[in-house]
Formats: sequence, C-alpha cells, structure tokens
Amino acid sequence: MHIALLAPLATPALSGAGDHLAAVALLADGLLARGVAVTLFGGAGLSTRARRGVVAPAAGAGSGVDPAVWAPLEVAACFEQGDDFDLIHNHAGSAPLTHVRATATPVVTTLTTRPSAATLPLWARYNGEAHYVATDDALRHPSLTYVATIADAADGPAGEAMVTAYLALYERLIRLAARVDHRPWGSYYVYADRPDHKVKRIVVLPKKRLSLQLHHHRQEHWLVVAGRGIVTRNDERIEVGPGEAVDLPREARHRVENPGDEPLVFIEVQLGDSFGEDDIVRFEDDFGRAGTTSPDGR
Repeated sequence: MHIALLAPLATPALSGAGDHLAAVALLADGLLARGVAVTLFGGAGLSTRARRGVVAPAAGAGSGVDPAVWAPLEVAACFEQGDDFDLIHNHAGSAPLTHVRATATPVVTTLTTRPSAATLPLWARYNGEAHYVATDDALRHPSLTYVATIADAADGPAGEAMVTAYLALYERLIRLAARVDHRPWGSYYVYADRPDHKVKRIVVLPKKRLSLQLHHHRQEHWLVVAGRGIVTRNDERIEVGPGEAVDLPREARHRVENPGDEPLVFIEVQLGDSFGEDDIVRFEDDFGRAGTTSPDGR
C-alpha cells in the first residue's frame, strides 16, 4: 500500500494548525512502522521519516516563500502523481478538493473545523467523493456525509489508535475503489479514467471472447502486449500479436477473441466524450447479455 499525505505547506507556527500537523507527522511515521509506503506533500518543518514529494522550498518566517504560490503547486504535484498511490489523504483543507476528479485514486479529507457558510458550497460540491473524516463529532456539518470520526493524537495509545483507525479506513476505501474487475471472459484494470480519455489493461482468457458491440460516443485503440487474438472490426477479422495494434472508430462493430491457450493481454485507450455503460450497443454475447449493458462496458 502506498499512501500520499497532503499537509499544509506552512510550518506549524505559520499555519496555526500545530496540533493537527503533529498528528499528520505521527500518522506518517505510524504508517511506515506498519509497512505502509508514505509520500508527504507539504508540511514544511514537520519531522517525519516519510519520503518527501515536495516541490516547494522550505516555508518559514522570513523565507520569502509565499504559500499562496507554492501551496497550489504542492497540491498539483500530489494529484498529478495520483495514479502512483493507492490513496491520497488530504489534510490541507478545502482547496485541494477541486483536484479530486483529476484522478481515479480514492481521496480522504480530514476536516479539523466545522465548514462555515462561506466554504460550505465547496465542501458540498465534492461531498461523497472526497470521503470526509471529522476529528470530532461536534465538528460535523449536518449537510455533509462523513465516513468516520477519528480524533487527532500526537503520541501514546491515542496515537496508536489514530493510526489503526486510519489504516482500517484506507483499506476499506481502497477495496471499494479497486480498479481490477473480474469477468467471465477474463479481467480488466483501469489505469486512468479522465474526462477526455480512459485507459485499461484487459486480459482475455484462453478460448474466450468479448461481446460484439459498438459505441456511438467513443473510439478505441487496442495494443497487444502478450498472447495472440482475433479482432472483429465490422466485416474484417484481424489477427494480432504482441506489438500490433488495431483502431476501432466510433460506430464500428467490434469484438476480440482469444483462440489460443495463453492469456491475451492488451491495452485499450478510449477517446471521446462518454465512457459510460450507456454508450454500448451489444449484438452478440456468449454470456447472455445481448441487448444489455454491464459495469465493465463489455
């Protein structure tokens, strides 16, 4: 498991969040002690053994480092590397929420205060997506959904309890967001799911084939990395092997089958304006799904 911790850029003295930053440092080292890889973004001045993902110089009184400039760069660096982590844990307030939809990696956000009327619209927009945690039940806002209440702690048994609670929460959310999905014909893994593209690694088991289908709103590019297969594209039947690729335009009827004795593995890149299951027209299917859709889009 690899966790990204996103802390405020400023030192505790400048940020006014000394107690919570101490809890972040304890969480980082507590996770490391339990065999969890941790990368820390922000949190200048924190003493921790976690690997640093910092892009900013150290911020402190008289340093000349402006958090208004560097803090957004820290946030951007964290989310741009989002696919490298199993989960991102945001301790830097509401500003990073606008990046949540830039990655398929689950995000947890710890709130140390009750959202004000001024900031509530931002919290509400990403409610249910950024997985809110309160540090005290009294700080929960009634219009927001929280996945847990976990009190801050800096040491001792309370610190161990905090690390245990967060680790259990991470494991639960990572399982819910698992990118590997098993199907009767094989499995797929989602590398990226963005507004303008989607990338999957697809494995087709020997003697299996996917449904014959088409899409109205997206095109696909298939690159074979292992095994051999036969791609149907309208009236064509195209044999493909490692290093070979096939382009599938919008509206093209297509399927892939694995006639061999070894798994067929290929990378699928989808481009278009819709990657949902509602953009599937299925004509034939070996598993009784013709005329239906399914979560894997196949």
